Amino acid sequence: MVLLVIGAAALSACGKYHFVKETTTQEMKAKPAVYGEVGGPAKQTKNTYPANPADVQRTGVLKQLLFTPGARKAYNDTAKGLASAE
Repeated sequence: MVLLVIGAAALSACGKYHFVKETTTQEMKAKPAVYGEVGGPAKQTKNTYPANPADVQRTGVLKQLLFTPGARKAYNDTAKGLASAE
């Protein structure tokens, strides 16, 4: 009996979250703060942020470490040498 109730509950929830509603053009025009201009770029693409020079330098170092052959070994050797010098 308990298994029957659990099975019925599981089967009743199968299609509950699979409904996808298509947004119409009128709904998009009614909410420009959410959708931006209809037919234009997404609203999130208009966000711009100033570049932080420290982040640019850090990403350059990380790219060099990740994509230059032998760079990681040289970096690790240098880091070990610096740690032992302290």
